[in-house]
Amino acid sequence: MNHRLSSCAFLVAGLSLFGACQSEMQSSSSTHWFVCEDLSDCAAVDDAAACSGGYCVDADGERIAKDLAGSGGGDSGGSGGSTGLGSGGSATGGSATGGSEPSTGGTDGVAGAPGEATCEDFEVLRGCADSEDCTVAQKQLDCCGTQSVVGIASEHESEFMTLEGTCFPAETACACPASAYVRAEDGRDSADAVAEATCVDGTCRSRVVSRACGDSLTCDSGELCLVVTTTTGPSGTTEYSCVANPCAGELLGCSCAEDLCALGDGHSRLCETETTLGDVLCEDQAQ
Repeated sequence: MNHRLSSCAFLVAGLSLFGACQSEMQSSSSTHWFVCEDLSDCAAVDDAAACSGGYCVDADGERIAKDLAGSGGGDSGGSGGSTGLGSGGSATGGSATGGSEPSTGGTDGVAGAPGEATCEDFEVLRGCADSEDCTVAQKQLDCCGTQSVVGIASEHESEFMTLEGTCFPAETACACPASAYVRAEDGRDSADAVAEATCVDGTCRSRVVSRACGDSLTCDSGELCLVVTTTTGPSGTTEYSCVANPCAGELLGCSCAEDLCALGDGHSRLCETETTLGDVLCEDQAQ
């Protein structure tokens, strides 16, 4: 069977901005952190000690990440459809093979019967034999309109789009601004990044393959955009570089990326990956 790949740019400027309400917590297949409005929203989250800044955090004040096992990393073939990270549209890859025939679930995100796709659990729409079976699609994360990009089996793309249209209907829109930064399933995000879908352990997953880094660099597949700040007296510098990704095959986070901040120049730096400047921010603690 021939597979025709096409790409489609999602323009962040087209995102609708809505006002404030509690974001619904999504499954590990669609978002990175557990979100909350107060501590009661974190009751089912292991190790949650507080709700801080809209996220469930542990006793050390660290955000609690959901388990995105299989995100990013190697695949079993070439890449499927690719897209710019932003709002609207999707790219079409080849045909998928895995999984039983799915049917769309209800509109409330409650898991349905086995083999049924719901707003929170759409794994049955992601089965693949190789990356040519996969494409990327936009998934809304909350009623504010915040978006992610996920991997979907190409043959089930229309079913996913139908399901997605029921998850956050217009009447549930909240008066809170949507983030302009769209996250892929490898934990990387950017307004101008390009993502693709690959087949990882029989499941289509999205990952960033290139993104701008500062004003003059573009980091390609296998690289991260590293941003290093240095404070010297009253002044400071910010440097951008593309470096080999030490988190390849796992979710981007300081657990695997913090060594990038140990530059041996006498400055102690904090590692951060929840940043709009780059994939990893090494911030001088003197700031």
